[in-house]
Amino acid sequence: MSDYDIYKNDKTGLLAAKEDRELAVHEAPQNIISTKSPVLIGDVNDLVIEVRKKVRIRPLVYFWIVEFADSVAIAQFDPDTGNENSFGEQVISRAHKIEAAGWYPFSQSLMDKISFPAIVLPIPIHRVEIPLGQQLVIFRRNRIHYGPGVAKGKSEYFLGIRGQSVKCIFENGTYEMSIDYKGYS
Repeated sequence: MSDYDIYKNDKTGLLAAKEDRELAVHEAPQNIISTKSPVLIGDVNDLVIEVRKKVRIRPLVYFWIVEFADSVAIAQFDPDTGNENSFGEQVISRAHKIEAAGWYPFSQSLMDKISFPAIVLPIPIHRVEIPLGQQLVIFRRNRIHYGPGVAKGKSEYFLGIRGQSVKCIFENGTYEMSIDYKGYS
């Protein structure tokens, strides 16, 4: 069973968290730092900052999966190899067939396969079903702070339907709804 199948069947939205609530920080497949401490939502930003200092890039907490009407799904990271899939041709050329999409937290097994910094956290899955003829809105935004140096700020993950309310999802799994999101013109 692939990570995608497991996520699709996980009704709690917390599959990425192991029973012992282990956190794992990914720098590279052979270099994993983990802690058995309980996870407190307020600690997420501190953990992300700690990882960022080690790898000099803001780690991912979510990856996207897009589901199509013909029962095909494409994930940002291939669940078998960990290779990153481009959202471009594979998804855009089939946009009229998109049935659902979402942001999914990393499982330990997927995180071990990818080469991009990521963190396994006990955060919920965010998924939206796309009615026929509607357009998906899904993207990640990183803020950059200027000062006595340039620092990448918190990442925000967006998900919804164009022309309707869209979720702005934060790194700790909480979200706010934006009103009548129109996208970029």
